[in-house]
Amino acid sequence: MNTSVILYNADFPRNKKNQLEPSIKKQNELLADKYNQEGKFPLTLLLDSKGNILKSWDGFPKESVEMFVSEIRKTCDGYK
Repeated sequence: MNTSVILYNADFPRNKKNQLEPSIKKQNELLADKYNQEGKFPLTLLLDSKGNILKSWDGFPKESVEMFVSEIRKTCDGYK
């Protein structure tokens, strides 16, 4: 791909021992407020550099990793 892809996992751990630093927790809450107001879990989003949603996946991907990556590539190629 000729496009940079940055992966970010906005996690919301339930166990006390797995809690995040307050600054990361706040950042994740802001992302959830902006992109996941319905509280879907898991939710995967492909965003452009301006934060616009290019594609979303509700739940776990049902295709293989190769097919999932191919779908991301096609979406990115169509966005150019």
